[in-house]
Amino acid sequence: MKKSQFLFAYFLLSLFASQAWSGPRVTGNGGDVIRCFADESIYSLDYIMTKFSSTNQFTEAPIKNLNQSLARISELLNKKLPKLAKSFDTFVSDLQNHNSNSVKYKWVASDFLEEINDEHFYDDPLPTQCRKSLSGIIEVSQAVVRKQLSPELVLFEYDQEVLNYLAPLQLSFVFVHEWLWDISSSVEKNRKINFFLHSAQFSQMSPENATEYLKKLSVPL
Repeated sequence: MKKSQFLFAYFLLSLFASQAWSGPRVTGNGGDVIRCFADESIYSLDYIMTKFSSTNQFTEAPIKNLNQSLARISELLNKKLPKLAKSFDTFVSDLQNHNSNSVKYKWVASDFLEEINDEHFYDDPLPTQCRKSLSGIIEVSQAVVRKQLSPELVLFEYDQEVLNYLAPLQLSFVFVHEWLWDISSSVEKNRKINFFLHSAQFSQMSPENATEYLKKLSVPL
C-alpha cells in the first residue's frame, strides 16, 4: 500500500518529529486505525464503528485539513460547551510538545507500540466493509498509546508510519479520541462523542441540545 501524499504532510512531519524518551511505562488506552478492504483505505476505528452503526444519526462535517478540523471543534466547544473547551484547547496546544514535562500532554514517536485491546468488537461488531470476507480477516493497527504518567502528565506514544496513511478527517478522529479519555472512560461512548464532535449536526445544534446529547452519554457538564 502506498503512503498517502496529503497537503498536510509537512505539518505531520514537524508535529511528530521523533523524540527519545525513557521512564515509567504505565499502560492506558489506545487509539486504533483499521484497514477497510472494500476500498483499501485506512480509517480511525471510531469513525468506522460509528459511521456504519444502525443507531448512528450523524453525518461527518466536510473538512479540508487537520488544523481546520481541530479549530472547528474548538470554536464549537467554546460557543456551545464551554466547560469542555479549555481542556480541548490545552490538548490541541500541546500536540506539538515533544520534550517538556511541565505541560499536560507530551507526544513521543515510537517504533513499537503496545497493543491495547479495548476495541470491544463483541459489543459493537465490525462492519462487513472492513472485513476480508463475512467471517474473515480484520486488520487493526495501534496508532497511539496513551499513558497517564502522573495526575499532571499524559504521555502519548505514536506510530508515525501509521499516522502517515490517514486522511485529515481520520487523523482528527484519532487525536480527538485521545482527548476524550479525559472526560469519559467508556470506549463505546467515546466513539459516539467523537463522531458527534465531527458531525455537521453539531454545527447546527443549539447549546442546550448539544448539552442534552452529551449528558445522555454521561459527559460531565
